[in-house]
This record gives sequence, structure tokens and C-alpha cells, in this order.
Amino acid sequence: MEDKTKKNTDPEICYYKDGDENSPVKHDYVEAKTKESTCREAGYILYRCVRCGHVFKKELPKQPHVPVDKEIHKRRLTCMQPFRYYQVCINCGGEIPVENKDSEIAQHKFERVASECREASCAQPGIIYERCMHCGEIKTTQIPALNHNWGETFKKPDACEKPYLYLRKCKNCGIEEPDPSVPEEAKEIRHHNFQKVDRESVKATCEHDGKDVLECLICRKRPEPRIIPKLAHTLMGETKMEYDGCEKPYLSLKQCSMCGKWYPDPEAEEVIAHHHYVRSTELSEAPTCTSEGRIVYVCEHCGDRAPDEILEKLPHDFTEEYEQYNGCGEEITIVRKCKMCGLVENIRGTGRLANHDYVKDEESVVKATCATEGSYRAVCSKCGDVKTYKISKLAHRFGPRYEEYNGCGEKNTYLHKCELCGTIEAIGFADKPTEHNFVPIENERVEPTCKSEGYYMAKCTLCGEKKRVDIPKLPHTFEGEGRKQYDGCGKPFIIIRTCKDCGATDESGRSEELAEHEFEVVPEKSREATCIEEGLKVERCIRPGCEFTKETVLPKTDHRFNDETFIRIQPTCTSTGIRSHTCVVCGETVDLEGRIPKTRHEYVENDELRRICKYCGKEGKRNPEFFVVVATVIAGVLLALAFGF
Repeated sequence: MEDKTKKNTDPEICYYKDGDENSPVKHDYVEAKTKESTCREAGYILYRCVRCGHVFKKELPKQPHVPVDKEIHKRRLTCMQPFRYYQVCINCGGEIPVENKDSEIAQHKFERVASECREASCAQPGIIYERCMHCGEIKTTQIPALNHNWGETFKKPDACEKPYLYLRKCKNCGIEEPDPSVPEEAKEIRHHNFQKVDRESVKATCEHDGKDVLECLICRKRPEPRIIPKLAHTLMGETKMEYDGCEKPYLSLKQCSMCGKWYPDPEAEEVIAHHHYVRSTELSEAPTCTSEGRIVYVCEHCGDRAPDEILEKLPHDFTEEYEQYNGCGEEITIVRKCKMCGLVENIRGTGRLANHDYVKDEESVVKATCATEGSYRAVCSKCGDVKTYKISKLAHRFGPRYEEYNGCGEKNTYLHKCELCGTIEAIGFADKPTEHNFVPIENERVEPTCKSEGYYMAKCTLCGEKKRVDIPKLPHTFEGEGRKQYDGCGKPFIIIRTCKDCGATDESGRSEELAEHEFEVVPEKSREATCIEEGLKVERCIRPGCEFTKETVLPKTDHRFNDETFIRIQPTCTSTGIRSHTCVVCGETVDLEGRIPKTRHEYVENDELRRICKYCGKEGKRNPEFFVVVATVIAGVLLALAFGF
């Protein structure tokens, strides 16, 4: 069948009727598949021939968009371009363009960027930096620089022996500059102010000259130091006699009150210093029973030595009789000894022999143990004779018991050890078998996550046995407060949190905040308020699944007047006028605030040379010609009186 279909070159004719190629007929189509058209895409109907399987596709046109209501929405494309007007399709939710030739132009909405703005100063202009919050376009406005606001003139020192600087300071920017209004001949000269520098100045004494160092407090200039000659010594106080040698005059000295040194007193009388012999304890020798003694006299001033005084020998001074040791095994004798020269004199024998006095030698001690005997030596303190002694063996001295490991699952053996010889004895077994001591192995660990469990390998430190220890899964780690999902007006928002590790979501949370209605105005049910009647604002919630509506009564508005006004009462020279305008909605006439000022009087002259307002009759100032006439009459009367007419 497939081979015959390939030979068919005319899709309008079916060549296969009952398997005969030579009997062409038209296709016998039946509907195979239908796809309905929508307002977004076109649909189609597939027809298939029941004889040869040929497929025919018929395109269906798109369905027209059906707006939800008559409300027209607008969207800003970009600033300074017309808004895009559209309606929402009830089927697909798409936008249905609405042609509007008189569409509104989207204007920029500039906001000032405070960080980029700069205030104007005396030195440079300021800048107002604005950015459109819709399209980001930048607009800069330059503010002219300010003029300096000079304060009062003040003087400032420049240098010594030079005029002061007369300056003025701007109150705005603080800059200082010379005041050109002060002439040079009016400027005051600044002179040196020399003061003595105490830390470097030196006072004159009787030993050295002094100097005064001066320094200008303003410019720190120093003139040559002024030298002050040294002063004479001032000898005061009592005269001090100072030894200068035996058989010589004493030095008579007085002390200077300034330098504190001693100088010869020329007014003192001469006094001779003589020898003064005293006994010398260091050079003198006392007499003994073996030699003579002597007394030595020395001058305490010059050290001169006088002739020595000789002393005779002394007799022996024996101690009391006492026994004398002559060696172990030898006879003890009675003797006495001179206290001064140490001479020993035998008197008689006692008939008794001296015994040994043995003392233990601690360094020769060999301690006894549980296995061997000990020993030590004893030495006679008199003659040095040596004698050896033995020490008996000791008993075992076992320490505290301890356990010996026999393997995990086996009971340990209790042992104790002699502290002296090290002998070990078993004394029993432990009550319980030894348990494994498993410790985690490094680098053999798989950390758990919120998706899967972890594990680590542990090894017994006693027997080396290994085992695997499972670690449970970790809880999910949710970051932040989550995102809100609308669940219906007046209901709490669903808080959806996402695990940062595996991406799993949790929708069990609810916010304390309730979802509020999102209203849009229903134009066909609303009406604007005027100065005649109240308005009505009907709003409908546009959130999906919510059909809540609310109505708001709008209060009456103020009158809407046109720009044209008219004078309802004309002003005169005695009263003000009134200007009014008319509401274009209700036709009511309302007077404007403020009155039209009175008009000026319009004076006319009468026969009596007076000025009278032709509207109100008020009398104004007289005509100047009237005063000329009066003055002329008075002058004529005075002349007549003067000449006697």
C-alpha cells in the first residue's frame, strides 16, 4: 500500500478503488482531528481519506478578542510619547489595542537627586540635578553664582616693621582679600615686641659673666645678647680654721654667699698647728707568754710617730686539767693547755684505754630488696678503722591493682606489681567483658543533606574493628521571610519558603497580614460630582476570584466658573464697584472678593470760581485764578490807604 501511495502525484484523485490502479475516483475524506481556534492562534481540521490515507488540513480563522468590559486602560511606553490605550480580553487576558488619535502624551516626572545637586556659592554656580523616575532622562539646571557679601574691614598682622594687612571677609564663602578702600598712607606700622627669654638668659655671678637674650614675640627675631660682667665674691659668716700641716699656721677661710666656695680671710690672726700624739690600736702589740709587747703613739694630724713604749712578757695561763685521747687502744692521760700560746703539758696517766667510736657511712649503704641482702660500712671517728655490716632481705611491697586488656568481648585480668623488685602477680578477673571504643576515621565521612542521609566509618582503638554509623538527614534551610502568595481577599497570604540547598518549597506558613482588595473604578456605574448633585464612585476588586464591589458618595464640588467676569455694580466717586462671574454648570452668579476702587471726582467750575464734582457735588480746591483776583484787590486797597486816595 505504501509503494502505491508514493506513485500518486495528484492529491485530488484517489487511484485505489478496491486495489485497482486503473479506476481513479475522488477521495473519501472523514474528519480525523479538530483543534478549535482561539483569539491567540488559529485552529484547524484534519481530514483523512478512508481509502488511501491521504491527509487534508483545513485552516480555521482566529476568534476575535472579546473585551471584559468597556473600561479602557493606558500604559506608558516611554516619556514624551503617546500612551498606549487597550482593553483586556476576557478569554486570553491579552491586550486589545484601542485607536485614539487624541491620546495623551506621557510627560516626564522629574525628581531631584540630592547627592548630585550642588548649592551655588560665590566661587562657582550651583546645579540642580533631576532624573525622570520613568525613563531615567537627566535634566540639569544651573543656578547663577552668588555675589560676595563682604563684612566689616579688619586688620591682620603681616610682618614686623611692615604695615598691617587690612582685609575684608565674605560672609557666604569665607574668602579673605585686601580691602581696596583703605589707602596705603592710612595703614598702621607693626613694630617689634622684644621680650626677655628667661630659659636662655644667664644671670651674672661671682664665677662667670651673665647675658640677656631678647626675642620678638611676633616674628621671633633676636638681637645680639647683652653681656653682664661677673660680680665680686661676698665673704660672709664665721671664719673656718683649716689645718695645713703640723708646726704650720692654720688657714683662716670664709664662705662666699653666692658661689658657696671658701676663700682666705685677710683679716684673720695667725695660729700655729702643733703635733697631737694618740695611741694607735692598729700598730700597738700586746705582750704574750712568748713575746714582749709595745705601745705606739702617732700624730693624728700629720701621722708622725713618737718613740715606742716596751711591755714585758706575760706568764702562761693554763686551763683546768682534762683527759687527752692518744689513739684507740692507747692509755688516756691528764693534761693542761696554755690559753695564750697553746702549750700542752702532761701531768699524769689515767690507766684507762680509749675505745673505737664507729659511725655509719651513708654513701656506702646498699639497700636490701625482695631478692638480695643489703650492706653498709662503719668508720671509727677517732682512728678511721672500717667495719662492714649486712642488711636482711625485704618482703614484697605490691602496689594498687590494675587491669590487663585481653581483647574486646573478653574479661580483663586484675594484676598487681611489687614496687621493689617488679614481680607481677594475677589476682582475678573483671566482672564485665571489655566494650569497643569506636572513634570516627578521618576522610571516611559523607555529610548529610536535606535530600539524603550521611554516614561515617568508625574504628575501635582497642581491637581495630570497623563499623558504619548513619547520620540522619538535615532539616531544610529556608532563607528570608519567603514570598507572599495571594489566597483570597480578607485571607492571610500564603508564605512560600524555598530551601537554599535543595530547592524544596514549604507552603504551610501564613502571614499575619490579610490580603486587601485591589479596586478599579467601574466607569459605567460611576458619576462625577458637580455643584448641583453629589457624585458616586463604584469600585470593583480586580483580584482573581473576588467579586467584591464598594460605592463611595462624592461630595458636591465647588462652582466651576469660566474666565470671563463682568461688573455687576459700577464704581462711583462715593462708592466701590462689584465684579462677578457665573458658574458654567448651574448658572449661579457669585461676587468676586475685593471691591473695585472708587473713581476720582470729576470737578467743574461755577461762576464763583469754585470747583464742584458734577456727580456728588463735593467742593474741591479753589481755582488759582481766584487767588490772583483776591491778591489784586488787597494790593489795591493797601496802595489807596498808603497814598491817601
